[in-house]
Amino acid sequence: MRAMAIHLVVPGAGQLRLIWDFGGQGGVNVLGLVIQGSVTFDLALANRLGSAIKPQFTANLAPHMPASTRLMAIGVRDIRNPNLAEYIDTGAPVPGTGTGDPLPRSVALCATIRTLKAGRSFRGRYYQGGFAESENNASGAFAQVLADAVTSFLTQVNGATTGEGMPVGVISRPSLAKTISITVTNPDGTTSSKTKSYPARTGVVTPSSAFQVRDLVWDSQRRRNNGKMPTGALLALAQSTSLVNQHLVLT
Repeated sequence: MRAMAIHLVVPGAGQLRLIWDFGGQGGVNVLGLVIQGSVTFDLALANRLGSAIKPQFTANLAPHMPASTRLMAIGVRDIRNPNLAEYIDTGAPVPGTGTGDPLPRSVALCATIRTLKAGRSFRGRYYQGGFAESENNASGAFAQVLADAVTSFLTQVNGATTGEGMPVGVISRPSLAKTISITVTNPDGTTSSKTKSYPARTGVVTPSSAFQVRDLVWDSQRRRNNGKMPTGALLALAQSTSLVNQHLVLT
């Protein structure tokens, strides 16, 4: 029996999605947002964020990426209540400006999103892919300049969202209450049982405090290499009402 999926509802939170084209394969980065004060989620907000973020891609990341890598669109959604629509900016995609062939789509640089709280629930991970082969050095790693470019881009994204009253944050997802029972049958035929209950947990969003690349070793985001979501299909899905009820977050 499958567990019932729950809609992603987090008090005081929103989502920002960066929608990518990695040479014909779609990809998405999802960032949590801390909603401060009154924010109106509409197409105008999405277009303002697109106009602010896409130039920062061009300035920071594009020189390290081939033209086949493109930042297609920016999506923004209020998740304080269920079933609210996502708004996608209508600006043109922006391509990489670097030279060389692309690295495999699954190859990614992993950045950590830190908060002022300790524990795994209060740290986020951001996987940036789409780089050119020239970014891979003789040691099979990347240079500090690339790490700096990613953290600078994330800092500028945070600046753009903060300007709209919703800085980047780390979302801890809600969960349903559950009870797990285990029955063990002993060699002599007797049985013993153990039951453990877990209470329901409300989602929470915590403001980010820093963006860091902790090492210069490539990571992997394998779902970007499966060919199941061509860029056109991904963008069409993002622009459809079917995304309103999304449960999965692609990173």
